[in-house]
Amino acid sequence: MSETQLNFSCSAAGVVLSKAPVKVVRVGSRPPPPLNATGEISPPREPSPSVIRLVDGRPATLRCTAVGGYPPPRLQLAVADRVDRAWPGPVTAASRSVLGDGGERGLRAVAVTSWRWTVDYRARPGDDGALLRCLAVVPGLAAVVGNVKLSVDC
Repeated sequence: MSETQLNFSCSAAGVVLSKAPVKVVRVGSRPPPPLNATGEISPPREPSPSVIRLVDGRPATLRCTAVGGYPPPRLQLAVADRVDRAWPGPVTAASRSVLGDGGERGLRAVAVTSWRWTVDYRARPGDDGALLRCLAVVPGLAAVVGNVKLSVDC
């Protein structure tokens, strides 16, 4: 009995990955939701608060969430003019991409959710009334900004 070897290959023609803008930016004071059973972070559902209350010198969580954007947006947190890269303590980033139906037959869409957060922001008295800003940037597209006012108790 002879053995037959077959070689198959698969290719995708006409695949287009185009840039997409960020749809929503949310700012909050909780870390991103935990990973679910499949190892993915659940998408955000809660809106940004109008004010985040902090206590002078105590560690607090500050979070930025961007829904949409392709490629995944670059996120930056800032309080007044102090950007997160200058803050003491770690700042963490994560992104989740899910392939879903694109609406038209045969098309697929990539849904992206991105996070940037710290659990060790220590507010100062001068932060009272300042804006916590989240900037989401997809290169070549307009930036999307979310702001929340900080209230610092001494």
